Amino acid sequence: MRTNGKGSDLFQYADLVQGISGIFCLIFAAFTSIRRSEAPNPIPVKEMIILGVLYALNVNALNYCLYYIPYPMRVVGDKMGYLTAVLVGVFFSRIGKSDGLRLGKEKIVIAIMITIGTMIFSFFYHPNKQNETRYKTDEMWIGFVLLAVSVTCEALFSDSQAYLKVYFKPTMNHLIYSVNLIGVIYSFSVLIFRGQLSQSVKFCFKHTEILRDITIFSTLTVLGQISIYYVVLNFKQHMFPLISTTRKVFTVLLSIYIYEHPMNVYLWIGLVLVFGGLIYELVDELYYDISG
Repeated sequence: MRTNGKGSDLFQYADLVQGISGIFCLIFAAFTSIRRSEAPNPIPVKEMIILGVLYALNVNALNYCLYYIPYPMRVVGDKMGYLTAVLVGVFFSRIGKSDGLRLGKEKIVIAIMITIGTMIFSFFYHPNKQNETRYKTDEMWIGFVLLAVSVTCEALFSDSQAYLKVYFKPTMNHLIYSVNLIGVIYSFSVLIFRGQLSQSVKFCFKHTEILRDITIFSTLTVLGQISIYYVVLNFKQHMFPLISTTRKVFTVLLSIYIYEHPMNVYLWIGLVLVFGGLIYELVDELYYDISG
């Protein structure tokens, strides 16, 4: 987020944005829970901390990696999220094998297929070349490490949500509140520890247009989390990473149609892999629901 062309005006306080958007989500979850007269939150404090820290590390690592690697690289690397979530769900899940939500090994093949397809599609789709001269090649490894941390935490986060769903039966508002409470504490603690809290606030008041952007971002975050936790509570733990991984392809397809961007053979290969995997996954899940 940049207010003008000057390097000193580059917004570098991702934790502030994450903290404020978390407050928006907390207010929504608390208000909706009270309005619906829901039971007290059944999630233990220990599990809330695990969930919140994984969420905060996932989001903040993903944001900060953009200071070290270009966005296209982040997009391609982020496509590993679905495969990582499946691997965690198959081999390292906290859910018992008899509880019905643990993933089978057959999911790995589909995850590899979809991941390769989305990575090919993202890598070969470049309608506009970005200026990448500001990135230092000797520091890019930091961005890749942060990207790996984000992808790993996202996978563990998805499995932890499935674990809570099986053993504690929380509502959507319970999950939103639990995740964002620890996330807000984490984000503002990082700002205070780095001595950036007052700096970030001053920056926002100096460039007031950022306050509007943060408000829009926070509102969209609330809407996004409503959709996310509907999926989390009604489907297996790998479904949201699947949706998150493939949505970029649908967005790009829409852009290609609207702006008449050319397609090449690599994009078609990526599309075949993604949609082939998606169709198999949807048929497999529907068959499981009908037969199970």
